[in-house]
Amino acid sequence: MSRDHRAKDRSERKHTRKSPSRKSSRRDNESSSRHKSKLPKGAKKITEEDYFLLQKEFRVWLAQTKNKYVDDLSTDEAMDLFTDEFARKWNRGKLSKMFYEGLPDAVVEQTKRTRHQWGFVAKLGEKEKFELATAKDSVDVATKKKNLLTSDDKVKGPKKEDDTNWTKRRFKEDEDDREQHRKRQKLERKREREYRDVVMDELAPKATGREAQIDKRHQLADKLHGAARDREEARDGLDLSDDFLMGGRGGDEDLKRRMAQRDVARRRKQEEQQEKLAGLKVRC
Repeated sequence: MSRDHRAKDRSERKHTRKSPSRKSSRRDNESSSRHKSKLPKGAKKITEEDYFLLQKEFRVWLAQTKNKYVDDLSTDEAMDLFTDEFARKWNRGKLSKMFYEGLPDAVVEQTKRTRHQWGFVAKLGEKEKFELATAKDSVDVATKKKNLLTSDDKVKGPKKEDDTNWTKRRFKEDEDDREQHRKRQKLERKREREYRDVVMDELAPKATGREAQIDKRHQLADKLHGAARDREEARDGLDLSDDFLMGGRGGDEDLKRRMAQRDVARRRKQEEQQEKLAGLKVRC
């Protein structure tokens, strides 16, 4: 084989070995491009060179996740945390969206106040720290007690209202029961009157027709003259004629005849009353 032919073969094999490498590089670039597109707000990946550029975001992240502050760390410690943890989470899109979109001023101010309070406590002696912790515990206990009392008031409020509503309902039910009792008594009295009227009609029927008119006139006359009771008491059931009262003829015969008629009428009336009473007893 000639020298030129062997050189051509080596060139082809070299070209063949390089081709997969270029394909792998292209896949890495595409993967990197896709990964970049996942970061919110089109944020770019960062490196340790962005330490000072993202100092504010790093401080907030460090305080929230590690409860640490940059001023308390050495430069090497801060850089290691920034590179190994913060930058890695940033590039993977694992941080909160506010780090990519821009931190709210309230979050930054809260971090500063917390840092100031932490620095103040760090400068205290053991006695001052103990007194501060005791005061904090007292405040926490008082706050919890107040919340508990407030919670009890909220519970007592509806319960008291329920008790009031129950009392009103109970009073209304009692009033309804009393009203029903009054109605029942009224109905019973009405039935008693109706029964009494039926019995009286059976024992002494009311007059009708001409007799009723005469009775009505007698009642009116009694009311006008005020002598109804006296005449009733003086009446003996014997009506005598004017001739007898004036001493006319045939007085004795007329008296006997009228007395006999009176006795017959009395017996007939008694018999009728007894028959009516017997009929009522049978019905009952």
